[in-house]
Amino acid sequence: MSAPGSHAACEAQAAKLRSEAANHRRRLRIAEARSIELAALLREYQQHTLDTWLAHWLLDPSDFTSPLEELLDADGRIDYWEAEHRVRVLLIQKPHLAAPRLRGTDVSGRS
Repeated sequence: MSAPGSHAACEAQAAKLRSEAANHRRRLRIAEARSIELAALLREYQQHTLDTWLAHWLLDPSDFTSPLEELLDADGRIDYWEAEHRVRVLLIQKPHLAAPRLRGTDVSGRS
């Protein structure tokens, strides 16, 4: 037989654990929402950074249609070597898209 107060103690302990679990679930939902917000903010920053970089190559950066996701390396950073390769291919096909500083030079940057 169990001691008379042990059932009440177990119930109190269980209530405490349920409360802690609920608190952890709430904090997890908040952290997940913040993670989603930060991922969106990072993507926006990366797109702006890429557009700024593209402005050195293209008259209108929106002419570059490769999705940002295809230009990210395994760590989620922009792979500028891949971006440059794709820009050079685009400029070979459509040289009129080049930024003014690149006009009159070949795509390798030589005059």
